[in-house]
Amino acid sequence: MDRSVILRELEKVGRAIGVPLAESRLPQYVEDLCKLDETVFIEVCVEIRTSWEKLSFPPVGVFLNRARAKKSCGFEQNGPRKVVVQDHLVEAARHQEEYLKMSHDEYMAVCLELMRGRGL
Repeated sequence: MDRSVILRELEKVGRAIGVPLAESRLPQYVEDLCKLDETVFIEVCVEIRTSWEKLSFPPVGVFLNRARAKKSCGFEQNGPRKVVVQDHLVEAARHQEEYLKMSHDEYMAVCLELMRGRGL
């Protein structure tokens, strides 16, 4: 992640909570946070800006722990998880769409046809 993103987001956190990050601590934050995914880091910063209640700037561990928690909950660096849809579900959705487009009479005719096919 780019250093400028880290600096910008840390500055936003400092303004939001009313306590800026001490210049002497900045290099350590940049070193530790640069390994995070940018999207995850920005989301963590938004959470901290809206929920931090202490009178001091959050330790770097707070950022790292929240980022780890996000990652363990399924937020991946490689983007959202891919959903595998089973073929029979796709087919069922296609049939449902066809039924929804039918008039009442057409739908009733299909229902009667299905019932006859099942011997009801």
